Amino acid sequence: MARVVLCLIITDALIVAIVRLQWETSASLTSRRQLHVMCDSGQEYDVQTMNFVESTNLRLREANVRFRGVGMWKLPGGQELKSVVEGYPMPVHYRLAAPDSTAPVPPSP
Repeated sequence: MARVVLCLIITDALIVAIVRLQWETSASLTSRRQLHVMCDSGQEYDVQTMNFVESTNLRLREANVRFRGVGMWKLPGGQELKSVVEGYPMPVHYRLAAPDSTAPVPPSP
């Protein structure tokens, strides 16, 4: 009986690990694709870095993306930059920067 339970626990752990690995691989590929598109566009982006200023800036700089960090200010119409952390409640958003503006968008009420 103990062997059956142990076998079920191991099987369950393998299934969870495989599903998690598939999700992380998919998220990493999506993130890489988004960064390539942003870099290839040559456009400047406003990026809502939330609490991850250093890590987000590093990731965008390594991808050669032109951007302005706007901290926690909202970006209406922004897209979510895919994170490898599934379901994280504070995702990073980005959108094309306005060509005639150098200031971030003011926070929404």
